[in-house]
Amino acid sequence: MERRSAVFAVRPAFARALIAGSKRFEFRRVRPALDRGDIIFVYSTSPEKAIVGTFMCGQILEGKPLGLWNRLRNHAGTSRRHFLEYFADADVAFAIEATSPIAWSEPLSLARIRKRLPGFNPPQSYRYILETDSLGQLISAHSPL
Repeated sequence: MERRSAVFAVRPAFARALIAGSKRFEFRRVRPALDRGDIIFVYSTSPEKAIVGTFMCGQILEGKPLGLWNRLRNHAGTSRRHFLEYFADADVAFAIEATSPIAWSEPLSLARIRKRLPGFNPPQSYRYILETDSLGQLISAHSPL
């Protein structure tokens, strides 16, 4: 099976926590089409606006938001209040395990991406990438992997 890759947009505090390994799960309202071993590039949103590192997709858990919180709260990297606000009107929540995080010593800035790919807009949530597309080639050339 071929590995997939995606860029996840993550708020800066959560992006740092994911890359540092203190936030072990990234929570989403929609399940991405990823499997264990796929690579996720972490795009830290404003004000940083850069891809700051990667992690490998571990298990993806699905459940009612409160059930996932009760199960994963010690590894959530967020407060109960923030978590429940995010999932306030959701019937289902997804938790993507972040394994093998790697911080990039030189983040790939949005300005640098746009220099090579004019008009590029970062994803609101996530975006799949291929090694053969322009973004995939740019990330591969910059990535320490």
